[in-house]
Amino acid sequence: MTVTRTFDILDHNLKHYNKPDALVSKSNGKWHPVSIKTFCEIAEQLSYGLMHRGIGPGDKVAIISGNCPEWNYVDFAVAAIGAVSVPVYPTMGNNDT
Repeated sequence: MTVTRTFDILDHNLKHYNKPDALVSKSNGKWHPVSIKTFCEIAEQLSYGLMHRGIGPGDKVAIISGNCPEWNYVDFAVAAIGAVSVPVYPTMGNNDT
């Protein structure tokens, strides 16, 4: 498989680097790994949900979040349906736009 689009990275990594800890986040002092398989499944389900809500190619989707695994899932799901991610960080102020 040739990676030509951002969201192709997930399938490529699943096929070639099937890691149990593709993402790791920490909460309550404990590390929580997410496998590449789980990452792919979550992103795919989110992409179906976005399409079900009427979001499609060229639509803009704001992601308001700090740095967390969920941001990555949504970003890949948005790319997979041809929409455009618009990251908005919660710490942005009026003068940052």
